[in-house]
Amino acid sequence: VALAFLMAQDGTYSEMIPTSQSRETISRMFTMMTGDYIQQDKNRMGVLTKEGVAGFFNSSFSVIPTDLDALYDEMAKVHHLNPSQKTVDVAALMKILYHVILPGGMFDKDKYHPQHNKLEFASLTVPKATTASIDNKRISPVINSKFVKGKMLGQGGQGAVYLGSYDGNKVAGKEMLEGPTPQVLEDLKNEVELLMQLNHPNCHFLLGAKVHSDSEGFPLLLTEVCDEGSVFDLYAKKKLFFPEQTAWRFGYECALGLEHLHSLGYMHRDIKSLNVFVTSNFVAKVADFGMATNSPTASDVAGTPQWMAPEVAIVMFGQQSVYDKRCDIYSYAIMLWEFYNCSCPYAET
Repeated sequence: VALAFLMAQDGTYSEMIPTSQSRETISRMFTMMTGDYIQQDKNRMGVLTKEGVAGFFNSSFSVIPTDLDALYDEMAKVHHLNPSQKTVDVAALMKILYHVILPGGMFDKDKYHPQHNKLEFASLTVPKATTASIDNKRISPVINSKFVKGKMLGQGGQGAVYLGSYDGNKVAGKEMLEGPTPQVLEDLKNEVELLMQLNHPNCHFLLGAKVHSDSEGFPLLLTEVCDEGSVFDLYAKKKLFFPEQTAWRFGYECALGLEHLHSLGYMHRDIKSLNVFVTSNFVAKVADFGMATNSPTASDVAGTPQWMAPEVAIVMFGQQSVYDKRCDIYSYAIMLWEFYNCSCPYAET
């Protein structure tokens, strides 16, 4: 997550190629490093002491850098979760890791000095949307053997998403990796509970879900296919520029989808262009509800920094904060700017 944030700041999301030969190696490395971080978090507070950071490096890389003490002293802060001593959270640990590997890199301790290449957009516009349909039918029960996998669309730490078919119908299938933990399964059930309530033309539609493992296979989620990818994909990868009327329409459709989500008592907590999918008839759909909660308030960090509301972002820096669904409105406003400018937020700062 932290590395993705750094890449976004440099405008290099468009260079993250899903079919990269190193993708699986990188994924395994991040999974391993996450496990090492959790293992060193002895008090389960989400932060590491100096001993914990040394243990992380020793476990992940079998070496403790000579300048680790100095870097730790610069990055460590008193965190509200452990006010008795200075510690580092995962973002600070990523900074330490970065400076160990690239001490002369563009990311200094306090500021970022990127070297930007000006993007040349194609002189293409997005077609006018056609009818936004919600004629999809739910599938129940979901049987693993009926899902025919095709091209991999993406992979995360918990599973992979494939383009495929189910009973001859085109679908996208998210297949969980081996041995999902009880917490992962609980989070999956909560997400599916929400998705089964969503039935709106501007919300990504869940066709069906299997949330347990059995002799047939691991958990499997089936969703409608959004052929154009995300709005971010349209401007960052395909280099499309949105005329004003298209930016307005995408914004309006996302507002309708978000309003529907809020009417069900949920907040999304990760509104951004990467989580707005576009169908083949160019209808925008709010998607990726993995961070959504039906709690009226929350106090943990959720979302992506560039789109994150201030009352959420300050939690990253050790301050206590309670926020509600209005955090989505802030993120939506940042995303609306993004639609009109076809640029990653804060990429120049």
